[in-house]
Amino acid sequence: MIALRQIQDVRANKLVLNLPLDFKAGRVEVIVLPIEDALKPVSGLNKILLSAPTLSKKDLHSLEHNRKWIEKWDVREF
Repeated sequence: MIALRQIQDVRANKLVLNLPLDFKAGRVEVIVLPIEDALKPVSGLNKILLSAPTLSKKDLHSLEHNRKWIEKWDVREF
């Protein structure tokens, strides 16, 4: 499946899509989604997620090491 993604400016409530010559399709689905302005203040859940701590490579390595160690456990049902 060939997909085409473009970011376009809407002018006078109109949008024109120019498809590449090699885009061969008789019917297509068009989905128009607004792009949020990057200058808008961040709020709600986004603000919480963006303020959360990030993991370093050392942290990720430690988590992977622990995951592999736990996978070796012999779990038996009671």
